[in-house]
Amino acid sequence: MDIDKLNAFLATAIGGIIFKWLAGAIKSCWSWLNKTHPEEQFLIDDLNFSAPTIRITYCKYKKNTRAKTTSSKYTQIILGGFIILVCLIFFYSFTKILINGPIQWVDFKHKTTQDKIWIKPGEAKNPEDKNIWKITAETCLKKDELKEIKAIKEETKSFICDYMLAPKKKEEIKKYADKNFLTIMVMAPIVLFSLIYFMSLGVAMIVDVYITNKITEYNKKEAEKSYQYLT
Repeated sequence: MDIDKLNAFLATAIGGIIFKWLAGAIKSCWSWLNKTHPEEQFLIDDLNFSAPTIRITYCKYKKNTRAKTTSSKYTQIILGGFIILVCLIFFYSFTKILINGPIQWVDFKHKTTQDKIWIKPGEAKNPEDKNIWKITAETCLKKDELKEIKAIKEETKSFICDYMLAPKKKEEIKKYADKNFLTIMVMAPIVLFSLIYFMSLGVAMIVDVYITNKITEYNKKEAEKSYQYLT
């Protein structure tokens, strides 16, 4: 990823707004994670749960929280695990695209030859960083080097060299590349935070089962203490 472009984006009005929004979201999230309700204090004092552990379940708990059935426990755990797995797969795929994908490039398919290329001002290459071929303005001026590239057709090479050498087309491709970069910089936080949120729901379902079990065990022990006291 181009750090200079990222810094330039953050310096723009949109980048500044997104940065402030992210900072505010993180601050609010931290405050929410450490919040507890009065009726949940027994979880911290008697069962040694931390406030963040309680909050990540997105639930409120009381001493009389109803025990879960065995079938509902397994269903909730399996569903939670499935959500986490799906989110991890999407998270891995998306971050791989961000790292290796055409963030600074224009992903293009030539209409006539059907050749796929990544192109930006001053350079074009094959997609997905396989290092099969690369064309720069210097390559276009050296016919022998251009002929050695066999992975794409001559018409595609001519199309690329037009964008490498013609000033107007170089400016045009720069605008497309910058627009692509800005779009991804705006969308990336939205997608990543959405995946993290849904992943947290899966975690919440599993942790909720654990906390509910502990509350049930706690109530049983308290009932036994009361019975022993009365007898």
